Amino acid sequence: MGLNNLDHLLGHLRRSPGWEQLRRYQLVKEAWQKVIDPRLQDCTKPLGIQRSVLTVAVISPALAQNLQLQRINLLAKLNRELTEPLEDLRFSPLHWHQQHSGKLPEASAPMPRPAPLPLGDRREKVTSAAEALEKWLTTLKERAQVFQPCPQCGSAVNPGEIERWGRCSVCATKPWREIFSQSRPEKDGYR
Repeated sequence: MGLNNLDHLLGHLRRSPGWEQLRRYQLVKEAWQKVIDPRLQDCTKPLGIQRSVLTVAVISPALAQNLQLQRINLLAKLNRELTEPLEDLRFSPLHWHQQHSGKLPEASAPMPRPAPLPLGDRREKVTSAAEALEKWLTTLKERAQVFQPCPQCGSAVNPGEIERWGRCSVCATKPWREIFSQSRPEKDGYR
């Protein structure tokens, strides 16, 4: 196999539509690292682009909501870095826990309960917004290492729920809610 065959193969790969999508995704990932606050880089991960909408996995629902409020500004900054602009951003905590499931403890390991802090040490005084953000991000990272994905819906769940019901409490109560809603008679058209 000579270099001509390798050049031919590389040329064929570069012309394939999947190659172009992968190249665009890599450019978007690089632009995301430039645009996002450096403190949030470990808490976010661009997952993919579908119909010019970038889906970003985030470490928690609270961070997803926070970034959703900043979506317009983030999208404008991203599009300044890109040659092919994006139309929108989506933030998903569900995808974070699916992507990082290897870092989570096993379901059979019992969760130790932390000892309560003495009354004087319960709340540290936060002096600035940046310090509060750092504490919040540290807490989110610690919680993400403890949560496990629900076997049924994939959402992040405290391991105690999985140990008790084999799934999250929402999935566990779904059959009960269906039975309850069917057995409840409607009065005068009202539910």
